[in-house]
Amino acid sequence: MKNMSVFIIALALISMTILHAADFKKEYHEKFNVSKGMVLNLKSGDGDVILTPWGQDEVQVDIVYHANHSGNGDKDRSFEVEFDLTSRALHIIAHERTGSRFGISSRHIYQYIYDIKAPAYLLLDLDGDDGNMQVSGWENNIEITLGDGDLELSDIKNEETYLRIGDGDLKINKLVSDISIWADDGDVDLSEISATRCRLEINDGTAEMRDISGNYNIRFDDGDVKLKAVKSDQIDIRGKDGRIELELMSAENPDIMLETDDGPVRLFMHADISAELSIETDDGDFSVNLPGETRAKEGRNWYQSQIKDGKGQITIRTNDGSVRVREI
Repeated sequence: MKNMSVFIIALALISMTILHAADFKKEYHEKFNVSKGMVLNLKSGDGDVILTPWGQDEVQVDIVYHANHSGNGDKDRSFEVEFDLTSRALHIIAHERTGSRFGISSRHIYQYIYDIKAPAYLLLDLDGDDGNMQVSGWENNIEITLGDGDLELSDIKNEETYLRIGDGDLKINKLVSDISIWADDGDVDLSEISATRCRLEINDGTAEMRDISGNYNIRFDDGDVKLKAVKSDQIDIRGKDGRIELELMSAENPDIMLETDDGPVRLFMHADISAELSIETDDGDFSVNLPGETRAKEGRNWYQSQIKDGKGQITIRTNDGSVRVREI
């Protein structure tokens, strides 16, 4: 009798672990009338999002979900999208259940995409998990929160852009905006940026910026920060172990702060820039080669000089990192 009970329990356990594999596919094709002042609110889960502007006062939403679900919880697998249109917003919210709360389940996604066309005057509020997002040609304010997916923005011209990204990469090309970026371990790549203010906080990823103008405030941990072809009066970059590289092409009255703990600092300046230069370091070495500087003086851990008329201020501080300042 005891052996029979053990056999029944074992059989039950085996049956619980039998995996049932099945394709699951669902599509949505919807259109909604919208007007200026409204918000497009999307919660896309793990799906990829492509958002394209068009000249019609409506939002067209095409969603394709195709996955293979394996597990012993067939009845708990589902994919639904909730649409809610109000006078203020269009809400698009995905609900995905991939398997039973108990037992074993897995999911392989073949295709999960949101193809959305909407007027560029809508306010954007996008929230995703592991899927990628692409937004282009937008004219109103943008707020995006993304988990581990990659985010790509292009041809953006608005007042404010707020981005929060997990481990995915961020790429922006051609943006005119007041922009704030919070990123974890992904890389940040910005080009052709005109920012009234740009605030960037990044943990372990690398930040590279090219052809940029405006005011920049950057905080980072272990990644490198590289800014090339910069036109700016105000730049404040502070980090821990990463490297700072700044290529400053023009600045009428510069207010520049470059500070790291253990990382090196490299500053390349155009010959026409005027400023007071100050370098402070604990254990790092420094080297300055600026033909236009005067009144240079130095100690073991510090250096000061006047560049041209000395109109602005450039300050560099490191603990163990080396410092190099050169004329372009």
